[in-house]
This record gives sequence, C-alpha cells and structure tokens, in this order.
Amino acid sequence: MKVEEKIHDLKFSWGLIGSMNHYIQGIDIIPKDIDLITTREGVFAISECLKEFEIQKSEFLSQHSIRSYYGVFKVQEIRIEVMGEIEYLLADGHWHTHENWSENIICVTLGDITIPCIALHYELAIYSKLGYTQRAALIREKIEHTN
Repeated sequence: MKVEEKIHDLKFSWGLIGSMNHYIQGIDIIPKDIDLITTREGVFAISECLKEFEIQKSEFLSQHSIRSYYGVFKVQEIRIEVMGEIEYLLADGHWHTHENWSENIICVTLGDITIPCIALHYELAIYSKLGYTQRAALIREKIEHTN
C-alpha cells in the first residue's frame, strides 16, 4: 500500500517536510519518519484516508515549542506524522506560523510516483529561524551545490 495513492486526490494541499523530504531531495541523511504538512482540514481528511493505520488520533496539540493539528499513523513499521497549521515557539518567546508553505511545493518523482515536497529553500528558512544550525547547514550546502 502506498500512502501517496491513498491521499493523492485530496482537495487539500499537502507536502513532505523534514528528514524524509531532505533525503528525497538529495541530502545525505537517514530519515527517522515521514512528516507531512497540510491544513487543519487536511489533517482530518488524511486521517480519514489512513484511519486503519492511526496510532494517535488527530487533534490540536500544544507541546513545549510546537503546536499544530496533529495525527500519527504507522504503515509497514514506518511512522507518519501529519501536521496542520504548525506553529513553532521561537527563542524570543513569539510563535512563528508556517506561512506560504503551500506556495513552496515542488514535485519530486520517484519511480512511478510523484510526491509533493516542500522546497529546500523554504525548509532552510524555517530551520534557520528555529536555530537548528546543523540541519540548516546541510540544507544550505545542498542548495549551494545544486545551483
């Protein structure tokens, strides 16, 4: 079963983010899971499509430095986290909303599937803003070597 096939026709935008996105776009990293970004409505629509794989019910969650609509699934031992309307707490105490992510979707083809992925330049901006310097450096290096 391919997750992409189950959620391909949803009317809500979604894209791959995080370590799997970086790996697919050529960064030398070992992904720990699959992270998807979408809208609030998209989280619940994806949850409906993947309900047989749900291990954590989709709902609004607020943790130490992140809040979003969030659901977790497990497909063939692979953890999939779906997040909508993501906000991160910055060092200055303000919450930063993932804005314009849907305008930064690129399509990456792997074999016979096309996956909507968030562009590396967008991820670089987010990781830099959050102070994740090691990951930001890996992304920056890939961008520089691609251009």
